[in-house]
Amino acid sequence: MAQLSYILQMESENKNEIRLYSEGLFYKAYEYSAYLFVKHIAAFRVKKRLVKSLKTEMVSIGFPKSSLSRLFADFDVGVLEDEKNGEVVVCSFDNEPFVDECFCDWKREQPFGETDDSKCLNKVQPATSEIVQLINSFQIEQKTPMECMLFLSELKKHCSK
Repeated sequence: MAQLSYILQMESENKNEIRLYSEGLFYKAYEYSAYLFVKHIAAFRVKKRLVKSLKTEMVSIGFPKSSLSRLFADFDVGVLEDEKNGEVVVCSFDNEPFVDECFCDWKREQPFGETDDSKCLNKVQPATSEIVQLINSFQIEQKTPMECMLFLSELKKHCSK
């Protein structure tokens, strides 16, 4: 996986390219590359998150590597080997004037993504005291693994209420 600090540095210098970073079975575009992708290639859902270690917000899009040829069928793409990030796919838009305000406005408009954990927590909070009471009364040291699994199943049912 590419280092986010390096990607931010590269994207701050990016003025007219979509840079796709290889991450496992997916390609991801960050920051200005994500903006150009959404504007010119496909209106993908943008993920926006706070990167605490860098103290900044970051936007990205991603898609399976198998979709690259379909998405970029009408564009010239090149593949670079970056010593820090491995494979980076690049698609240039030489006719695209860089307008920092447009990108900044677009990025500001993107909503922060809600993680699956936060969705679960929102369901759990009303019944928190009941669940805590169930956990505290469950004597795990006296239970079999099967009984523990059944107990977790019960807790999961309480979370989905």
